[in-house]
Amino acid sequence: MASTRDRIVEAAIAALARDPAASMAAIAESAGVSRMTIHRQFKNREILIAAIQDALAERSLAIVDEAEQNHEDPRDQLREIVELCASRSNGFQLLMEGAHDHAEHDRETCRFGEMNRKIRAMIQALQERGEIQPDLPIDWVSHSFDGVLFIAWECLRHGSVAPRDIPSLAWRTFSQGVFRRDAPQGPEGPDSGQPKERS
Repeated sequence: MASTRDRIVEAAIAALARDPAASMAAIAESAGVSRMTIHRQFKNREILIAAIQDALAERSLAIVDEAEQNHEDPRDQLREIVELCASRSNGFQLLMEGAHDHAEHDRETCRFGEMNRKIRAMIQALQERGEIQPDLPIDWVSHSFDGVLFIAWECLRHGSVAPRDIPSLAWRTFSQGVFRRDAPQGPEGPDSGQPKERS
């Protein structure tokens, strides 16, 4: 059973994904707790946002792990990660609340360090296989991956692009920017991206 704190965080993610201006009172109502309870758990909105970002970091790593389980091919793994992280229902646009800190963080030690390492390994595997443009450094591709997600989250946050279109637009922007157009997809050709069979 989820703790009161966890229930508030999940309710806040859902409420703020729908309405970035949702008040603490509205979040408390969504979580089924009193305003006194939410303020006892989170003294101010900034502390709640920080807790949301921690929860989203855990959620992002779970998405990466699931993509690895679902697909053998790293290209298909990356596509699933991009499309799920760019979905409004997952609430990742709330990370833009702390975007001013992004330039200062260490990719290895930040909340998303483990996710970054796994994605970098996927990119490296694709580069070694010759699917990524050979003149693009891994760091460039990795930051491009981050950049596409930031663009998706900004568009979700501002409502400037239809949410249903954002996951496919994010993947198209990333893939067309980094993949060689003359390279076959996957080590076994275009059909290699089938999901793994579950045991």
